[in-house]
Amino acid sequence: MPKLPNPAHNAYVDDVYSVIRHVLHAIGEIDYQHAADIHNIDKNSSDEAIKRYVKQRIRSAYQTRRQAYIDLLQTLRVHQQP
Repeated sequence: MPKLPNPAHNAYVDDVYSVIRHVLHAIGEIDYQHAADIHNIDKNSSDEAIKRYVKQRIRSAYQTRRQAYIDLLQTLRVHQQP
């Protein structure tokens, strides 16, 4: 005989998926902003040394911001598995 769905479990799963969607959206926003920042540096700066320095700072900040969301996704994935 098949098990009946547990409404509490389904609500939890829906909440987890909602958080995952939110986190993925945040990562997309971070990625978009990073690409725009790099594009602006390439477009507006003429000094290559300054450009490299600023791009490195932008990439470092980008990786730090993004990693927190990646870690959260990993945690959600682990907790979401049966």
